[in-house]
Amino acid sequence: MSRDLPIGNTSVLIAYDPNFLLKEFYFPYVGEENHAGEHFSIGVYADDRMAWIPDGWQIQRDYLGDTLVTDVALLNDELGLKIVSNDLVDFEENIYLKKLTV
Repeated sequence: MSRDLPIGNTSVLIAYDPNFLLKEFYFPYVGEENHAGEHFSIGVYADDRMAWIPDGWQIQRDYLGDTLVTDVALLNDELGLKIVSNDLVDFEENIYLKKLTV
């Protein structure tokens, strides 16, 4: 499956697939060892129910304008939840940040 939304610097590369599963996490050498294994998953527990992304979620993937900061909207009608995820890798320091807005 193709990789959407790559973010990184010269030492860190993170890439998500079209289902917003983190598939690649390279550090400290891009392309040498993928620390993600198969993939990292995100799950949401609400109203006594567990909902794993992408199952039952509508996903809109993009970057914030003129940046390498992800702008991903995740919508689950069954739970009545919308989550916006903004991810970035600092261009100077080896820092990965994720901001989730529910």
